[in-house]
Amino acid sequence: MAPDGPGSLDVMEIDAASHGGVDDARDLRERAFFAPVSSRYKVYIVDEAHMVTTQGFNALLKVVEEPPDFLVFVFATTEPEKVLPTIRSRTHHYPFRLVPPRRCAACWRRPARPRA
Repeated sequence: MAPDGPGSLDVMEIDAASHGGVDDARDLRERAFFAPVSSRYKVYIVDEAHMVTTQGFNALLKVVEEPPDFLVFVFATTEPEKVLPTIRSRTHHYPFRLVPPRRCAACWRRPARPRA
């Protein structure tokens, strides 16, 4: 979400289940070098990253190894072991877990602090 609206041109989600081939990766690689429109960073969220083909990951390898300063990749997957080892070795792994409902409820009950 963007601060003042529903989204940002600088955050793009790619569904790797249907766009995980080498041609899709080459297209992403070419677009990755364009500067962000209105944000500090350009973010590509590759959902179901384990579905990217080996050839697709190989096409992305150079930009993942040496991205422009403004570029961030988020490879989201439930099966990190299926992501190409050369990509995994060049990225950080942050396992996300569900927050228990009781913990969420406790946060919702707390009143929000007014902004100064």
